[in-house]
Amino acid sequence: MNTADPTLDTRIQAFAAAVRARLADLDPEDVDDLTGGLEADLQEEAADHDGALELGDPVRYADELRSSAGLPERAVDMAAPSPLHQLRDGVRARAGELHARIRANRELSAILDLLIVFRPVWWLLRAWAGYQVTLVVLAGFLGVYSRFLVLPYGSVRWLLLIAFLVVSVQWGRGRWAPTRPLRSLRTTVSVVTALALVVLIPVAIDRSGESTYVDYSSSPSSPSVPQELTLDGKRISNVFAYDAEGNLLDRVQLFDQDGEPLSVVPPALAEVDDTTGEPLEPSTGAWNAFPLSLRDAGRMGHLSVEEMGSGRPPFAKALPLPAVKGGSNTATPSPTATPGGSSTPESSPTPEPTPSPEPTP
Repeated sequence: MNTADPTLDTRIQAFAAAVRARLADLDPEDVDDLTGGLEADLQEEAADHDGALELGDPVRYADELRSSAGLPERAVDMAAPSPLHQLRDGVRARAGELHARIRANRELSAILDLLIVFRPVWWLLRAWAGYQVTLVVLAGFLGVYSRFLVLPYGSVRWLLLIAFLVVSVQWGRGRWAPTRPLRSLRTTVSVVTALALVVLIPVAIDRSGESTYVDYSSSPSSPSVPQELTLDGKRISNVFAYDAEGNLLDRVQLFDQDGEPLSVVPPALAEVDDTTGEPLEPSTGAWNAFPLSLRDAGRMGHLSVEEMGSGRPPFAKALPLPAVKGGSNTATPSPTATPGGSSTPESSPTPEPTPSPEPTP
């Protein structure tokens, strides 16, 4: 039985909806059993009182229904949404409205479809930006300098970038984020990397331009950009020199057979001043002066922490060299050539003093 007052019908519907919301923690079947004929009962009661109906508090009414049915009380009231949740819900609502407007426009909808096709590019950029941000954080935590490189240098860094790529692609496919904390982490990482790309992309373009402008292949043995050192294919990150007595030497310069300086810095990765373009010198004064400090080694961004080592010498004092046999300090006399062409040395008499002439009286 329906009332003729539409306002009363609206009030009854709102009251019933509030009661069902209060009972939302119960099973749907229990809610239907408790509130199945609620609207009809209220309308019938209003008709019996000539349209006058006092609905009361829906929360209290729902609790009375729960108690009369012998159902457990509501354990914990639903907490009010936090400001962060409200912001998230607001952003989602705005995003939904924007998406609907874009889809309503033919041209914008076509552009959106094109961007969706290029979504894997975003996955790659997110992994690359996450890798670069991680290097910056690790360098700051370890207190070393990390040179910016567009692509990794060394197996350890390549493995790190590949790990970021796998995680980013799986996240993009909707995998590896089954729980709410992981989905929140994915959202946070996406926002941070998107902001980081605003800085990283221009820096990468500038560094790529520098590598194109400077041609190291034309002068592979330039004194200002020395060659790197390797031993049996393994990169050398530092050199420690000891004298014959086993004492550690400081600021020892190394040169090859042509007089070119030897260094652990590859030509393509020599660090330069951003303002002057001149190569930066380490604390030793030159890149071919050893041993380098840990900070100097850290400024060569192509080296990982494992490759740089601790920066300390392998031992405080080396074993002294044995004495050279044969008296190398005494020079061996060379044979005297005779007018006859014989090179055999001959014994010569001891020279006697020549008397000086006496003056004539």
